[in-house]
Amino acid sequence: ATLTSGGTRHTRTRTGPVPALKPRTRWIVSAVAALAGIGLVWGIVGRSGGSPLDDDKVAVAPFDVLDPSLQLWREGLVDILARSLDGAGPLRTVSPTLVVKRWMGRADPIAARQLGRNTGARIVVYGALVNSGPDSVRLSANVLDVSTGAQLGAVDLRDHKDRIDRLADSVAVHVLQAIGATRIRGLGLARATGIGSASLPAVRAFLTGEQFLRHSEWDSALVAYQQAFGIDSGFTLAYAHAGLAAGWGRSGGDSLTTRYQLRAGALNHGLAPRDSFLVQSESLMTMVFEGPQSLGGKWWTYGKRAVATLEESVRRYPEDPELWYSLGDARFHAGMLAGESSRQSLEAFDKAIALDSTFSPAYVHPMQLGANLDGPPGGLRYARGYLQAGGAGRYAGEARAISALLDPTTGVARRGRLVDSVGGVASGANGKQPVFIGSEWAAATIALNDAEESDVRFGRAMATGMLRNARTSADSGNAKAVDALALSNRGHLRDAYDQIGGVNPMLAVQFLMLGALPPDSADKAIKTYAHTIRTGNWSAMAWWATRGDTSSIKTLMQYIDSVRHRPPPPPQWPQIAVELSAYLLKSGPAYLALARRDTTTALNLFDSLPDSACFGLCPLDPLVRAELLAARGQDQEAARQLAVEPDFNHRNPFPSDVLWSLEKGRVNERLKNYEVARDAYADVIEHWSNGDPSLKLYVEEAQRALQRLSSEKK
Repeated sequence: ATLTSGGTRHTRTRTGPVPALKPRTRWIVSAVAALAGIGLVWGIVGRSGGSPLDDDKVAVAPFDVLDPSLQLWREGLVDILARSLDGAGPLRTVSPTLVVKRWMGRADPIAARQLGRNTGARIVVYGALVNSGPDSVRLSANVLDVSTGAQLGAVDLRDHKDRIDRLADSVAVHVLQAIGATRIRGLGLARATGIGSASLPAVRAFLTGEQFLRHSEWDSALVAYQQAFGIDSGFTLAYAHAGLAAGWGRSGGDSLTTRYQLRAGALNHGLAPRDSFLVQSESLMTMVFEGPQSLGGKWWTYGKRAVATLEESVRRYPEDPELWYSLGDARFHAGMLAGESSRQSLEAFDKAIALDSTFSPAYVHPMQLGANLDGPPGGLRYARGYLQAGGAGRYAGEARAISALLDPTTGVARRGRLVDSVGGVASGANGKQPVFIGSEWAAATIALNDAEESDVRFGRAMATGMLRNARTSADSGNAKAVDALALSNRGHLRDAYDQIGGVNPMLAVQFLMLGALPPDSADKAIKTYAHTIRTGNWSAMAWWATRGDTSSIKTLMQYIDSVRHRPPPPPQWPQIAVELSAYLLKSGPAYLALARRDTTTALNLFDSLPDSACFGLCPLDPLVRAELLAARGQDQEAARQLAVEPDFNHRNPFPSDVLWSLEKGRVNERLKNYEVARDAYADVIEHWSNGDPSLKLYVEEAQRALQRLSSEKK
């Protein structure tokens, strides 16, 4: 029994039976959103032969600082000078975090030259900051040409302890003069205080915030940034990073986050190009978090611009870990709007971690992405990485829990206690106040895929606590949605339908097609949503196609077409809805052909559909195409389709994802790709072995296939 329907698939790395060895948005929000619609490189990236030297790249080394009272400036001067020199003519500076990571030894020519080779910077600035009397400091700096080992210039300046900012400005000017005198003309003067403030107390507070931010101590970082722009109301980067801290500590759409990021955007002038990229992208992402209801068509535009801005920034600054982190974050939240995949998001985070493994925020979303894409090893890797990086704050407890849950040595009994404990605390059960548990933990329980069904157990604990604390019907609905998603993932389709009924056609259609619901009553419930395209009811076209119901498909297409051309659409549609409706008007004829049993025309029409235009909201279409290809004997092409990861999908999986595995197993077995086939069949068994009776035939097929493959060579 096969479904002429399709879905996207979470690619998992299988580690064997679990019992033996086996964010900004909250999980609740992630779960409800789902209903509505890696090789990680650890440690320092070594370069055995060094990087080719770039004539226009400058690295500012950490300054030697012996006095503990001046220690903040060891790396603080790197930040200030790098920002001041960046963008002066053709010059680009190496990311301060990368410099700190690759710096070894004291500030001398040997260490400076090695830093240049490691970062590809032809020019290295290094020096020392020492006390020079009760109230004065002395700042000495040298400019080294790494390619020849020649000193291009040196400066030795003194000033009051409270005017280190003025010393930094003077050093920057001398550095540019030294470079320009020998190799580059027309650079002009460096911008004053490249970090964006002429106030020493403000800069000091900002640099303190940076240290808290690195360890995900959001509240402390926010206080420090607020102090910085409280002293200097024009301190752009302080506003930008305050918005970042508030977004992590609260939410991306929080009013405080929005206020700070938009203020930074308004002040975005006179900064180094690299900093300007960051400020611009963060202000754009703030608008994305406002949602399509608030912004209409602009929502789509802001998301695409944010991702494009950061992709350009990493092209220009390919070894800047903060830019790679920001790109990963933008792809995570707005990648769907830009046609980016969750794998691309994870790859950007991986790049940031490889460049700077101590920046803990870069591990947070990968805990979820890693679990979704690469199974328990992926989630475990990033959870441990977060803790090893010194990550604190609200995600530390979640990272510890994920590390324990996904550790292959954790026993069944301990795993059960852990799931119950986290579920109870997160939902406010057991007399405790609800605490933050993000989608990272939910992804970990799903990835675990154990015989004890920890994901169902966690979902039930969460739903029970949420129902106990529910104040509105919407709260109760959200609680039931959490429970339904967990049940659905493990094949308890009837129980899931009892929780949510036909409220979500995208799920109800799949329940219907898998024989878990009475066809007539469920079909009636789905058709009550025929006058909207906001609830995923377009998935019903696959169901109607199996029944030969061309009339229902035509009715839905006519409605979509009429609303799309109603001038103006009420309310104004966001661009994503315009694009989605255009896609549906192309997929509808494919399902009409399928309903008429014209598989040749249907396949041709599915072949012509854009790969990413449905933004992960059409989970049946790709599998329909794969099944049609397989039915025509085009197994190689079907295998390529089934090997494609989700468009952009860090949600809970749908039942069709398991059907995706089953078809993947069939196709790859025929192609004698036995290892791929084994893993795919095992995925079916692990998900549905305790599922509804209607799913038994799929499980038995997978079990027979594994028996056949057990005699084949790996």
